[in-house]
Amino acid sequence: MGLLVMSDDLNDPNFLKIIGQRLKAARQSLGLSQRQTCAALGVGTSAWNHWETGRRSIDLMALIRFSKTYGISTDWILRGELSGFQFTREQVAAIACRIKAARMAMELGPEEVATAIEVESSALARWEAGETAPDFHAMTRLASLFHITLDWIFLGVPSALPARWVAKTVALEASLRESQGPS
Repeated sequence: MGLLVMSDDLNDPNFLKIIGQRLKAARQSLGLSQRQTCAALGVGTSAWNHWETGRRSIDLMALIRFSKTYGISTDWILRGELSGFQFTREQVAAIACRIKAARMAMELGPEEVATAIEVESSALARWEAGETAPDFHAMTRLASLFHITLDWIFLGVPSALPARWVAKTVALEASLRESQGPS
């Protein structure tokens, strides 16, 4: 199940923060609130909040219940490997539009972005075309480069965008989605 984690990792604040980001991203990509998730898993919202923010390591049994209940691979949560975690075609298309819209709003070329996040230009082109979705590590590098949160990439939450980019990015994303037509 991918639960082999070095014990030192559980004390590393950066590792806990990454795990928390993955838990939050997975929960949000499913459209669930913290309260809904906690009710389904039988855990307190305070504990879940601590896990998502990386202040504490997630309880092993809660991790297993989360994985089984929502079909999210523990490999992805613990190591960022997407085995067993699949985006729907609609999610990939939406992520593609958001990535391209953010890049265009910041007036960056595809080559600049690919170089900055250390990926091949062809990978970025596939992401922006909606052929594939970037892995979690690439998404976090994109979020950092664009100064946006994963909430924008996964869900399109405009409040997750820097104020100076909101109007332009949201308008570009709407235009790109419209040009794609129905999925």
